[in-house]
Amino acid sequence: MNTATSTPSLRRLEVDTPTDDTAADALCPHCGVRIDTATATVEAVDALAVVPDGSWLASASDDARVRIWDPHTGQTRHTLTGHTDSVGALAVAPDGSWLASASDDATVRIWDPRIGQTRHTLTRHTDPVYALAVVPDGSWLASASDDARVRIWDPHTGQTRHTLIGHTDSVGALAVAPDGSWLASAGLDATVWIWDPRTGRTRHILIGHTGLVRALVVAPDGSWLALAGFYAVQTWDPRTGQTRHILTGHTSSVYALAVASLGVLAVEVGLGY
Repeated sequence: MNTATSTPSLRRLEVDTPTDDTAADALCPHCGVRIDTATATVEAVDALAVVPDGSWLASASDDARVRIWDPHTGQTRHTLTGHTDSVGALAVAPDGSWLASASDDATVRIWDPRIGQTRHTLTRHTDPVYALAVVPDGSWLASASDDARVRIWDPHTGQTRHTLIGHTDSVGALAVAPDGSWLASAGLDATVWIWDPRTGRTRHILIGHTGLVRALVVAPDGSWLALAGFYAVQTWDPRTGQTRHILTGHTSSVYALAVASLGVLAVEVGLGY
């Protein structure tokens, strides 16, 4: 990994303080929560997303707001309002031209990050939306919901392309092939589905995990898919639907996964490691 790239120093991101003293708040860089300094309440920051060129950062919170920050100065650029419940997932277009947010209010919103305004409100889900994934060329966006549905959208028009039906319980994780040729979804029903995003049809159903799947991650070359849940990480071949490896050793749930840039190492983060 190249460590010589220019990285902005860690800064405290302060929300613009209003003229009255009733609603001042700040984002704590140490605990990762939004602190209301007027009422001493704490609201979790549930998602972060960074534009590929690094010029801005978005955060989403239980306060139903999305904020766009300048990571170099720590200043708020825009506060995006419109959701009516917690916002738990974000996704950014590869060219930075739009930002998507998903909420417990059962909607997905597409925003213009330059001016901080809504472009489209996607309303076909009937329950909270937990995950988003964008194809590398930015031509489609996927959302996953507590309604057991995965939907593929055109982010430029706000129209649904496909509704993917198969899961029998809440869907909370998504991953896209680097070339956009397949989409993976997973959730409470302990299965992972591999879909063809062009047709909306199922390619494979990966069965064998022992509990809910909390996270998915894809190798940089798309040759394997890793999933995490109770006590173990599994890797699969998304082209054949066959298990490659089962990585054990944790004594509690695994909540997140990451892949090294060369795809040679998966790093899992969990309780009890």
